[in-house]
Amino acid sequence: MRIDYWGNLTLALGLVLVTLGFTYALMPYGNSEMGWTNPLVIASFIAGAALIIAFIPIELRQEEPLFKLSLFRVRPFTYGVMALFLSSLARGRHNVPNNNMATGHIPTAPRL
Repeated sequence: MRIDYWGNLTLALGLVLVTLGFTYALMPYGNSEMGWTNPLVIASFIAGAALIIAFIPIELRQEEPLFKLSLFRVRPFTYGVMALFLSSLARGRHNVPNNNMATGHIPTAPRL
């Protein structure tokens, strides 16, 4: 079995850059409470998206790809992946208060 180095590299770097973009986008930048206009955030999103897009033709040419893209032709697989992705997005949103508490920022409780 051969290792798909280019596929691993493009996918890993692309995902790391997109994750870094989201991380720094949630931090203050300049006079704004959020860093969506930070050039580092914009550049990391563009570079990450470009690497993830480049991953697709790289994988299509490999004899032993990291991920067989032909699996997306199977409808149950495609819908299952989409459901898992949307579920992850929903769960990620509910973890934000826990992240705030881990960093020492504890929201005040409403008075009863």
